[in-house]
Amino acid sequence: MNIILEYITAGIEPETMTSLKSPPVKAFMDDLFLMSPSKLHTQKLLDRAVTALLWARMALKASKSKSLWISKGKVQEDSFLSVCINKETKTIPSIAENPVRFLGRTISFALTDKEPKQALTQALYEGLNLINKSKHRAVHKLWFFQHLLIPRLRWPLLIYEIPLSLVYQLEQKISTFIRR
Repeated sequence: MNIILEYITAGIEPETMTSLKSPPVKAFMDDLFLMSPSKLHTQKLLDRAVTALLWARMALKASKSKSLWISKGKVQEDSFLSVCINKETKTIPSIAENPVRFLGRTISFALTDKEPKQALTQALYEGLNLINKSKHRAVHKLWFFQHLLIPRLRWPLLIYEIPLSLVYQLEQKISTFIRR
């Protein structure tokens, strides 16, 4: 992979390298991340990556790849990257068409945490209603809450930027549930 990365970055003009705050090509295991200030440079990086991968007898899967284009602070919906593999041109889909999921976090077209906030509150309300409707005693309900519901709600709190005001509102709902 290091040789592939060296080949990809060898074709980049020095002006492009100095305008970027981080390296234009990052890799982890078999994943590549290409970043550039313009569509043209990104397409050049992608073409060099495809060439290097073909030399290594690897293939880039356009359907599993994702593109994200941010212009003037707004995410653009169009898919502008294309790859020529085996004399067939394939377009790389944008995250507007197919959001990216990793470690439970979804990176969608909006790039905001509005949807995860709503999902978190809905998960809490649904979990509390399920626990409340069960025919178990109060001690068992508290055990379900502590050992089943709270661990499910911790992960979204860790990976998304949830404001403290929302957390306080959820805590109020939880405390009223526990008192009942």
